[in-house]
Amino acid sequence: MPEHKTYILDDLPTDLDALDFKPYIETLVDVCKTASTPLTIGVFGTWGSGKTSLMRMVQSGLQKENYTIAWFDAWKYDKEESLWRAFLLCILTALKNTAKSKGQPIEEFEKLETLLYRELEIEKVGGVTIDLAKLGGKVAQGIAQLSLSFIPGISTLTKLVEELQSGAASSATEEAMGAIQRERTKIYIEHVRFLEQFHGKFSDLVEKHILPNRLVVFVDDLDRCLPEKAIEVLEAIKLFVDAPGCVFMLGLDQDVIARGIEMKYKELGERRDGTDKGQFTIQGIRYLEKIIQLPFQIPPVEQTDMADFVDGLTADWPHEECPKVFAAGLGNNPRQIKRTVNVFLMLWNLAEKRKEKLEGRIKPIRLAKVVAIQAIYPELNSLKHHARSSNRKRCASPPGNS
Repeated sequence: MPEHKTYILDDLPTDLDALDFKPYIETLVDVCKTASTPLTIGVFGTWGSGKTSLMRMVQSGLQKENYTIAWFDAWKYDKEESLWRAFLLCILTALKNTAKSKGQPIEEFEKLETLLYRELEIEKVGGVTIDLAKLGGKVAQGIAQLSLSFIPGISTLTKLVEELQSGAASSATEEAMGAIQRERTKIYIEHVRFLEQFHGKFSDLVEKHILPNRLVVFVDDLDRCLPEKAIEVLEAIKLFVDAPGCVFMLGLDQDVIARGIEMKYKELGERRDGTDKGQFTIQGIRYLEKIIQLPFQIPPVEQTDMADFVDGLTADWPHEECPKVFAAGLGNNPRQIKRTVNVFLMLWNLAEKRKEKLEGRIKPIRLAKVVAIQAIYPELNSLKHHARSSNRKRCASPPGNS
């Protein structure tokens, strides 16, 4: 008997336009080439709707124009302490490579990279608590909490606080607390200077090495990151690299990011009506609107395009009607369809290996319909298992106990 192979489809993004995305791709390429900059575009779609593939095809179209491209897979760097720093380094690397290809010096890029790691760098810290009761002097009793977030120069302040708390400054007075306040003010001033310095230098480099061409930055899988990490990247775009000649294209599920934003800033949002049932003043969708100037929602796939897509997934359909089952019954999500087709291909391969024992009772079209139904209504499968379990329990019960 000939050997049967299990052909499993990969779950990778593709540069092949199997869903007739061409009009959308050409439009987005034109926007990147001609729109006023800086510009941030949001490519919105749910899990598996084709955001990454669409952006990959836009990237290919722009590379033909010799644009400078940076691609940032946010989820790959989600474990990094500072996702915003990894994002900025990715962009600087793309700029540096462009300068190298033109035979231009790259020292300025390396200086800007170093700026991200200097001693007075931006660090995210939880906070510093000062027990005023232990400081003595004229300082009032109680606890002072210094919450510091995204502030450079934390080491100096931390050292001062540690000295006060350890008793090294036993004569601490209100003047000592004033010194802490002055140090914190200096930190905020340094923070502002850092932002202005980085943004200014970045803008100069883009003008010098990129213009009149453009830098296009693609950010993928932002909605798979923790909310605070995703917000870091969104804010980094506006604070650091929002410069003329720059286009940012973000692939994300708008609702997921919006909910993450509301979770992140929940403690800062005030209730409008003063009750627990009021809405937060910080709304995720409104927040995104301030970051993303041009939203693009991936439209539903036409039925004829979906039929061609499913039919082309494999050349080994056991019956010509099988792809029609999946195209008609599984909706418009390409990844979900691939996932379901993989289940079908595996089960059909199993049926072929057990053909003699099953006596040919498994028919390909019938199997395709069963797999499709289970994918659409997974609760039916749970009910089936529950029923089987109940039957086994009844059969195992002693007479008279049922």
